[in-house]
Amino acid sequence: MKNMGAFLGALAVILFAAGLALADHADLVILSPKDGQAIKGAPNTGATVVVKFEVQNFRIGDFTKNTAIDEHEGHLHIQLDDQPYNTIHTADSAVFVYVRVKPGPHVLIVDLVHNDHSPLNEKVGETISFSGE
Repeated sequence: MKNMGAFLGALAVILFAAGLALADHADLVILSPKDGQAIKGAPNTGATVVVKFEVQNFRIGDFTKNTAIDEHEGHLHIQLDDQPYNTIHTADSAVFVYVRVKPGPHVLIVDLVHNDHSPLNEKVGETISFSGE
């Protein structure tokens, strides 16, 4: 019985530590557009796509001023289809806007990365599909 109490106590400590580690894990969610959403645009100019996202347990910073590699600090790469990615390295805004998005299917990728542009040890990002109309 005494061994069972020690075992349960040790198990509680391990689960508590694991919970703290998970709570400290960087996270990213694309709030808009929603996966599968159709975004209407003007016939001559295409759609304006407003990407809104939320980042938790990760500090977005200017990689040109701080090159240290840290799992909890870096910037974002945002990419629409096969276009080159853009970087977001300011915490002032959780919004990125694409203009003149042509009709048809599109893929949006947003990833958290280190200050040297390499992916985090555990990839943190989200990919969604939407269509321009």
